[in-house]
Amino acid sequence: MSDLRTSTMNSSPDHINRQRSYCCYLKGAMGSLCFIDDYCYEFYLQRLQARSHWFGVSLHAWALLPNEVFLLITPLSRSAIARWTDSVNGCFGDYFQQRFERSLRVFPSLKAISGIHGAAAVLNCQKFIEREGSQQAGFDHPGKHHWSSYSYHAFGSQSDLNGSGRVHKTSHPVMHATFGNDIGSKQRYRQFIANGFSEPSRRFLRRSLTQGKALGSCAAGNTESVEGERAITLSRRPNFNTETERFEAARNSIHLPAR
Repeated sequence: MSDLRTSTMNSSPDHINRQRSYCCYLKGAMGSLCFIDDYCYEFYLQRLQARSHWFGVSLHAWALLPNEVFLLITPLSRSAIARWTDSVNGCFGDYFQQRFERSLRVFPSLKAISGIHGAAAVLNCQKFIEREGSQQAGFDHPGKHHWSSYSYHAFGSQSDLNGSGRVHKTSHPVMHATFGNDIGSKQRYRQFIANGFSEPSRRFLRRSLTQGKALGSCAAGNTESVEGERAITLSRRPNFNTETERFEAARNSIHLPAR
């Protein structure tokens, strides 16, 4: 079976394992616009970064979209994810109410938490997150969406949005294992992200991550291999007869970025 096979995952703290990676998905209340302008984006990202440090969460990748948030994280305790997101969302709700005079909990709760198992799934998830903002906006380059972690990983940007003198973001260990730390590592990463998903593959990943389905070799209830734990890029296949065939193709093709 492929390395993108999924299984439903309960987001209760009892089903969260410390020091394992997850994708968190948040969606705005009633589908409303959550980030009105750049000040909203910056306020939310500042709190995400600073409070990840407070609550023991390693924040690896993120994308803030007009009414959605995707986060790739590793918690240090079972309760860290809920405590961190509740704190950030409560603070942002107060800010939103004071600034726009609208009584609304912008992000009511975590919509979904997906377990991300294995190096291939981690990189697939991160690629999806860093491409999704530009994909939805119709941009031709992931760097044009300013509210994702792409620039941090692709160019090594160390801009300190929280003004504290510290940058509370941590590249996933898989990044270093896959792309290295030498002078060409950033270029290899940019090439990896530039080699995007086919549309069926993107929809498969989006559906999985917004529904709390685990990705990778250790998905609950599944036994599967992730060939060599390699980075995967899903390729197009022409002349699909059914939607099922499209998703099967999305699961089954792999590509290893050159080192």
